[in-house]
Amino acid sequence: MPDSLLRDEDNKQLDELYGRLQQESDFCIGFPWNAKFTYSELYRVLEYPIKNNGDPFCKRLNHLNSQIFERESISIFAGLLEAPKSSHRGYVTGGTEGNLYGVFYACELLPDGISYCSEKNYALQRLLRSLGARGKIVRARKDGCIDIDHLNELRTENQHIPAIILANIGTILKGAIDDLSGIHQVLSEISIEKEYIHPDAVLSGMILPFLNMVLPWNFKAGIDRFSIGLHKMMGSPLPCSVVLTDHSRLSRFSSIKEKKSGIKSTIFASRNASSPIFIRYAFWTIGINRFKTRIKKCCATADNAIKKLAEIVLSTWRHRYSTTVVFDIPSESLTSRWLLFASGSTADIIAKPHISGVQIDRFVEDIRV
Repeated sequence: MPDSLLRDEDNKQLDELYGRLQQESDFCIGFPWNAKFTYSELYRVLEYPIKNNGDPFCKRLNHLNSQIFERESISIFAGLLEAPKSSHRGYVTGGTEGNLYGVFYACELLPDGISYCSEKNYALQRLLRSLGARGKIVRARKDGCIDIDHLNELRTENQHIPAIILANIGTILKGAIDDLSGIHQVLSEISIEKEYIHPDAVLSGMILPFLNMVLPWNFKAGIDRFSIGLHKMMGSPLPCSVVLTDHSRLSRFSSIKEKKSGIKSTIFASRNASSPIFIRYAFWTIGINRFKTRIKKCCATADNAIKKLAEIVLSTWRHRYSTTVVFDIPSESLTSRWLLFASGSTADIIAKPHISGVQIDRFVEDIRV
């Protein structure tokens, strides 16, 4: 029996891809994904056609699933985000569906509402357009946070219309965290009868639980539901996120037909079942305490980058609870070579577990040259 079912030219193509990925990952200091993970012990699971359908808390006809891992993953993040113990529900899905779920859910609850979205969150803007939802674009400050004064101005103009606030808990650019207390203040002053707050936490949702966060940001801050990206800091070969919401509010989202079928808490009925297994494996092998250590090391890496970049007279800074380093944009060739996120006159380094001081030194030396 041959060692490989592939032709020589097919193997060569795979080898070239593997080599390119190895080389490029060493320069990935700007894009928001973590390359430090090993899931080789889970490869045997990939021998089977597993998938998860609908609500992970309902029994399924399809027994080839990982729902027990999905429920355990939800429980972990419910604790990290201080969700209501008796009524939280959620599921594990791909990276973008979490935000799609949040926006769609909000529009179902408040079909006459207006969504307010930061000018810096292009993904949420696209979701609003794809759903045909009414939306207002809110200006962002220079640090990337939503401009509370402009939000207040827009809300005053539409004070009799239900409000859907699409906040940011760690923007991809600049790592900004919106002022949730200020947002609540705007809503309370205008006396809005109906409101919904969906934070996009795909970046910092896996950072803030492991820091001594002073500012309110989780369910205790009056959030309706969360989407937390995991591949960005936990690390995963597949984009994945955890969606969390309050079950008492979730029941208003479902039609009678959907309630009977058990597909009431998701957008798509069919999802990959590998991600929940990756999540459980990560928490088995790393655990809460070591994740805390990882995030602290990422903050230290970010501070080291700030120090090194400042030595070559570049303006550089980061938000207190972010691992994103913002600095003057370098040349186009360096921006491409080091996979930097860039917008306008600034670029970002996002300190992730796989980034080392050696990589930072090499990048700074490239700028010097």
